[in-house]
Amino acid sequence: GTNPHLVPVGASTERRQSAPLLSREELHAQLLTMRQRESMLQAELLALRTRRRQKEQRTIAGAKTAALISPAAARLRDDLLALQKQREVIAAKRRELEQNKARVRPKDVATLQKAKALLEKSHASVDEVRRESAGEIEAVQTRINRLIRLQRERLERSHQKRASVQREKLEERILREELGGLMGGEEEYSNEFE
Repeated sequence: GTNPHLVPVGASTERRQSAPLLSREELHAQLLTMRQRESMLQAELLALRTRRRQKEQRTIAGAKTAALISPAAARLRDDLLALQKQREVIAAKRRELEQNKARVRPKDVATLQKAKALLEKSHASVDEVRRESAGEIEAVQTRINRLIRLQRERLERSHQKRASVQREKLEERILREELGGLMGGEEEYSNEFE
């Protein structure tokens, strides 16, 4: 069979001749449309690049903050995980003790009392570690706040210094202009008496 997409040789020239040619105005309109489309695409590309740059800057800022906190946070996380495991072990022991309590002979009561005392001590150490961890977090946060405050103060001092330098320059210029005016006035005064 013949391929429907293939056009006979004679027909192709006829079709080319019979296809209407676009007028100059139509070509100009198409060109304008394409340019508008290109402008829109460039604007979209610029917006995408801006968004990506902002996202990268936010990521960098987040990474810097994380770098300040992460060593202490990692230590705290490890401590908390260890505490959690310890608590699970203690809970398991307590359940075991409670299950065995019914079968305990009178002479084992002293052993149970010792075990209970050990568990209470263990709870106290867990609470102590938790308090220490909270203290470390607070210390890190205080250090970060102090760094932020110092940076803000440094910026303010820099702005004040810049403002005072500009004020001094302005005062100096005004004085020069006034002196220039006075010197000019004296020359006119001396010229009158010559």
